[in-house]
Amino acid sequence: MTTGRIALLTALALAGCNDGKTNGSAPQQTGTGATRAGAKPSLAQPNAPAGAPPLVTWFKYSPKDGSFAIELPGKVNETDDGGGTKTVGADFGSSDADPRVTSCGIAVTAMLAALDPKTTLDNATTRPKKDWTVVEEKDMQLATHPGRSLIVENGGQRKWMRFFVVDKTLYTLRCTGPLERATLDESIVLKSLGSFEVIAKK
Repeated sequence: MTTGRIALLTALALAGCNDGKTNGSAPQQTGTGATRAGAKPSLAQPNAPAGAPPLVTWFKYSPKDGSFAIELPGKVNETDDGGGTKTVGADFGSSDADPRVTSCGIAVTAMLAALDPKTTLDNATTRPKKDWTVVEEKDMQLATHPGRSLIVENGGQRKWMRFFVVDKTLYTLRCTGPLERATLDESIVLKSLGSFEVIAKK
């Protein structure tokens, strides 16, 4: 976003839990909210058979206010760049044969004033479209909320991104990984991106 009236906020508290299963068990959008307690599983990721998607352990993430939830394919990490911007994400895909990882995460941009959704989405996708080669771009919706899907490539990497405008909030979902492994990683990427849900306040 290019306006000076935007405050960047991110979900600050992790309260994820593991469902004890791997790849195919990531729940679909259900609107039930995120579980906030549970035993932490082993973080060791077994190597998947050759030609198969990586094996991952799923964690469900939701901020303290319970405004959204998303499944992330690995231990959730929070970082602070020192400038007031924090990120939430997880890595997967590293193996003995290939130590590279694919990273998935989410950022939350809280706007001080409601903007036109199309303008907001256009602004949000400007930089990745400038610096990366566009593979696919299409409009989408999350329930009644407008959004956009963007897939780009650059420097041997592929990035899957989804943007949703909900009232005065822009949600940016993204996964980035090695281009040559994109076909194997994509099923996990799409499960993570597709698990995102906005939870209505009661």
